[in-house]
Amino acid sequence: MNMPLAVHIGNHDLPFVDIGDGSQLKVLQVKPDEGIWVIENIFHAGYEVETHRHTGPVYGFTTSGAWKYKEYRGGP
Repeated sequence: MNMPLAVHIGNHDLPFVDIGDGSQLKVLQVKPDEGIWVIENIFHAGYEVETHRHTGPVYGFTTSGAWKYKEYRGGP
């Protein structure tokens, strides 16, 4: 039976990459055929997410601090 090789790289062995505004991103897993990307972000204090769209569902959680979407600022 032909079994695909399993590759395991620990989370702590993967690098963070600066995404240009002082925030960092780490790709944890990608399944392109399923459209799945698992990433970890570190945002600087007061970070506001720019308006953007996703092509599928997004599940996220915050482990410390707070963040917000710019379009949900409220007020004029």
